[in-house]
Amino acid sequence: MEKQSVKRLIVMSNAGAGNSIEFMPRFFTRFVLPCFMKWLKVIIDDKNRMEPLVMNSTLDWTIVRCPNITDKAPRGKYLATLDGKGLKMSITLGDMAKFIVQQLSDNSFSRQCPSISN
Repeated sequence: MEKQSVKRLIVMSNAGAGNSIEFMPRFFTRFVLPCFMKWLKVIIDDKNRMEPLVMNSTLDWTIVRCPNITDKAPRGKYLATLDGKGLKMSITLGDMAKFIVQQLSDNSFSRQCPSISN
């Protein structure tokens, strides 16, 4: 991407990847993650390989970590957090898309990894 002069990169990751596992709700780490690890392990492992590659690039990047994405009507509001405070277990597809598109011109999360939820 750097060879192609890409300046801004927004990537989607998973809540639970990277350091976000440290602030996931206890219910998630004790019950949800173990129950779904059969399916989530491959995804989380992939995101854990991707994130350092993005972070070590010279690009202006943002890694958006999403919980369960639901195909419901957008709520029109969401929480973006760097420390996991107030993070919920899901986000609507429309609200996630809106946040990601906003990051193209909003540099408030430049070179950071916000987790988002409704």
